[in-house]
Amino acid sequence: MTLETTVITGWPERREQVPIPTRECWLYQDEISLHNGVLFRNHRIIVPKLLQAEILSRIHSSHLGAESCLRKARDVVFWPGMSIEIKRKCCQLSDMCRFPSVQSSTATTNTQDPRQTLEQSSS
Repeated sequence: MTLETTVITGWPERREQVPIPTRECWLYQDEISLHNGVLFRNHRIIVPKLLQAEILSRIHSSHLGAESCLRKARDVVFWPGMSIEIKRKCCQLSDMCRFPSVQSSTATTNTQDPRQTLEQSSS
């Protein structure tokens, strides 16, 4: 049973009766609604697991840091554990931005002797 089905059919009386994938939404069941096939928690879209990685990438695309990314995300989207995932993603990517790999930071090496270049340009 999916979250959508649980919202349509109604929440069970006890958390243990909720299907395991949906249990993480138990605490805010009164805030979840379904409109035109889209699940919302209050005014924020609940992002399905299949789309969370893409949304994380889009949230971080502005490279504004974890707090700015969190503010941006909290305005429009939601999924259980979202804040932790955004912070983790931003930390991972900011480390990559601060310490790029040796290959990407190495300038193109010119193996030609500089004297040859001068000789060629003067001829």
